[in-house]
Amino acid sequence: MPGVHLTDILRNLIPLQDPQPLLAKVAEAARKVSGADRCLLLHWEDQPPGWNLLAVHPPEADPPIPLAPVAPGEALRDPRGLSWTPDDGVPCPFGPDPPGTEALLTVPLVLPSSNELYGVLCAERSAPGSRFEGRALHSLSTFGNLAALCLENAMLFEQASVDEVTRASTKAFFLKRLEEEYQRSRRTGVPFAVFMTDVDDFKKVNDAHGHLAGDRILRTFVETLKANIRVYDLVGRYGGDEFMVLMPGLDHRNLFPVAQKMSRALQAARYPVPGRVTFSFGGAVHPTHGGNSGLDLLLQADMALYQAKGQGKGRIVILGRETPILSALSPLTRDAATLTVDTKAAACLEDLADELVRAAEVLPAGSECPRVRELAGRLRQQVLSVIKGE
Repeated sequence: MPGVHLTDILRNLIPLQDPQPLLAKVAEAARKVSGADRCLLLHWEDQPPGWNLLAVHPPEADPPIPLAPVAPGEALRDPRGLSWTPDDGVPCPFGPDPPGTEALLTVPLVLPSSNELYGVLCAERSAPGSRFEGRALHSLSTFGNLAALCLENAMLFEQASVDEVTRASTKAFFLKRLEEEYQRSRRTGVPFAVFMTDVDDFKKVNDAHGHLAGDRILRTFVETLKANIRVYDLVGRYGGDEFMVLMPGLDHRNLFPVAQKMSRALQAARYPVPGRVTFSFGGAVHPTHGGNSGLDLLLQADMALYQAKGQGKGRIVILGRETPILSALSPLTRDAATLTVDTKAAACLEDLADELVRAAEVLPAGSECPRVRELAGRLRQQVLSVIKGE
């Protein structure tokens, strides 16, 4: 029954920003319900013209496509779907008779809001003389409608969450994920990092080479960043040439090496303009740099980026490593962002304080041990206050 398989699909429903697993589930369920030997979900692409395989069941690396490689005609647009076998005595309405196919059903994948034909769902049987049962086409239509709805939802999600020019996440989507990560970090104690980064003197690049060249630089910029971070990290566009990178689980000790890796990859990339393109980075991490929200931490990273600009561009600035920690929400003005101080000694002191706390935790039981642990904890808090500039 189709209802049983629909329930199974809905039970295994995944986030619609990644529709591929759900489409594979639709192809599997459609095959079971229709009694087909094979089911395929196909999308027609104009450039280059041809059918693109979305999903197939049983899974195959390079399955033959039973439709002619021509743009879909009226036969494939029939909302009732179509059925064909060689015994019908008429040519296959989908192009030349597909070799090895004894029975074929197709239903269109029509996007609900636009009524646009996106592709087709095909069911095949290959045993000689085989035919589909009478209700197979109706059952197939149910799964075709579900696949079309899944595809449209994924497309709408992408429009809302992905920047069209650069393919980075939109600012709204990134900030939502940032706040979620902040709340998760507060619950679990697992740190996370945020970077602000941009292209140095990007306006001059646009003025000299045009906005199209500037767009290509930004696309290469985002592609390079994505290729050099983890699959669960996130790149977002803040605005113009300024971008944000969210890295769950990254602590303050690894912040600078990770920024170096991204910076070196960006410097090695090829850009569609002559001369050297440079980039600046500002980084902050929770909970080391404090803050009452994800946005507060992002403002700290933005302050670090401003410091990098003030110190000559093409630089990486991590708050508390080479610069004073300035809060974008404090009375301090951005004039202070050009200051440079050495806080490496303070960072070493933090490591020593951490080690003292760990040593105090493993002291044997005794009347003075609780007092020692309390003092070690206070010392660590005072060290952190100094490093954070509180």
